[in-house]
Amino acid sequence: MNDFIIYSEVRKHSLSGNKSATISVLDRVFYRKIAACTTVILINHTNIKPNLITKISIIISILGGII
Repeated sequence: MNDFIIYSEVRKHSLSGNKSATISVLDRVFYRKIAACTTVILINHTNIKPNLITKISIIISILGGII
């Protein structure tokens, strides 16, 4: 059984609903594509979970604010 997630599935869900109408052009063209590629790599090739990414993001944000 193949449990790999493919890029097109991630892209399909990232702009579902009314989200595409409210995001900027830069976000739609640049950031969403990078996030989709990163998501596929992290899910398929590492054991990193979404909660760990959130915790790391919070720590980096706090450190950035302090600096």
